[in-house]
Parts: sequence; structure tokens; C-alpha cells
Amino acid sequence: MSEYTTRLTAPSKDNKNYIHTSAGGFNRCIEIGNGYCLPNCVGYVWGRWRELLGKDPKLSRRNAEDWYGYTEDGYKRSQTPKLFAVACWKKGKLWNENDGAGHVAVVEQIKANGDIVTSESVYGGERFRTRTYTKKSAYYLAKGYEFQGFILFPVEVKLTEKKTYTKGDYRVTDASLLHVRTGPGTDYRKKKHGEFTKNARSQIYGLVRYKADGYVMNVEFTVYEVKNNWGRTPSGWVCLDYCTKI
Repeated sequence: MSEYTTRLTAPSKDNKNYIHTSAGGFNRCIEIGNGYCLPNCVGYVWGRWRELLGKDPKLSRRNAEDWYGYTEDGYKRSQTPKLFAVACWKKGKLWNENDGAGHVAVVEQIKANGDIVTSESVYGGERFRTRTYTKKSAYYLAKGYEFQGFILFPVEVKLTEKKTYTKGDYRVTDASLLHVRTGPGTDYRKKKHGEFTKNARSQIYGLVRYKADGYVMNVEFTVYEVKNNWGRTPSGWVCLDYCTKI
């Protein structure tokens, strides 16, 4: 049994699982533009399974509505959702993209009443979104779409408990270089050494004897605001997953 973490926020733009192989990434689905396979439901779901498995999945790379019938992938099918399964919808006739290409999404949460929360991308629309589909509606997507079923994730899943963080004093304990960003996420710009406070610059230089562009191991700082697993320090935002509260 392997441990996994659900994805309810957008992957960073430098996440290679969603970047086409021609641009140095791992994704083998159609390139949408600038080396990215997003926004596109197929590119997202294929990339999400690759992110989870750590290797290329055997999923189809054709139109979304063709995935459920592509049993050559060797994955089990079901009408009952399981974590990280691919939810599949068709539109119009199968193998006919002229009347619609269907849709696929990844099951990230299953509620007690059978409703599911998915992570997904929309061709020509949103790069990333989450959406709730209800069991009562037979996982209704939109007019003209028919739910086909779930392609089951091939590994037994144990979810990793998500840590919670609070304001206070922290020390870097699990990173040789922890980037400091302008906002709470990897989509925000990394700050340079000269943008840090005098206290942070002094600590960094005292520990490694050079002007590192990030907090090094054992740098201490105060967190004044927390958003998910990110903390706002005097020099900028850092990911608290690599830190210990002191």
C-alpha cells in the first residue's frame, strides 16, 4: 500500500507531469501551447496519474470519451467510485469527435453519500478546477454528456494525513535551500538574497558563508500568516512542509 496526497489546488506551472515531452516534460498527450498539455481534460488526467504513479500510465491518449472503452490499458472498470479513479463521460457517438469529445476527471474525494470531488481541466477553458458530482444525479456533467463509469486506479491507496500549521516561530529542518516567494504557492516568483530582511541575510551568510537565494538549513523566522501549507515570513512566503515549529 502506497501513500498519496489529494490534489485540490492547481499544479505548479513547472510540474513536468503536465508539460509536453517536447518541452522537457513527461506528458505524452497533445500539446496545447507553449509546451503545456493544459488546459485539456485528457492532458490533465494522464498527467495526474503519472504524478501519482511516478511513471507513464497506460491510459489512452485519445479523446476523453474513448478512454472507458479502451480496455487494452489493463485497468479495471467500475460504476462505483474509488480514490484517484478516472471518471469518464461521453458525448454523442463514440469515436466521433465531431459531436463532442467527452470528458475525464480524477476522483480526489468521496463523500459519505457517494458524491465525488474531482480535479480536472477543461479544453479551451480552465487550466485547473475542482468540481463536485452527485451520486443522486448519476454524476451528471452537462446536457448531452452521458456518464460511462470509472477507470480504477491500479494501486491500493492510503492517504497521507495533511499537516496543519499555525502562526509562530519556525526553523528550516528539511531543506538545504528553501525558496522564498512573493506569494503562497509555487506559481509566485522566487525572491533573491538581496530582497530578504537584514536578519535573514545575516543568518544565511552566517550558516553557509555565501549569499544564498533562499532560507538554508537552520534559518529561523516568524510566520505571521498561514495559507494552507504556506507561511508569510518577514522576507516572503515559504512552504512550511520543510520546517519545524520551535
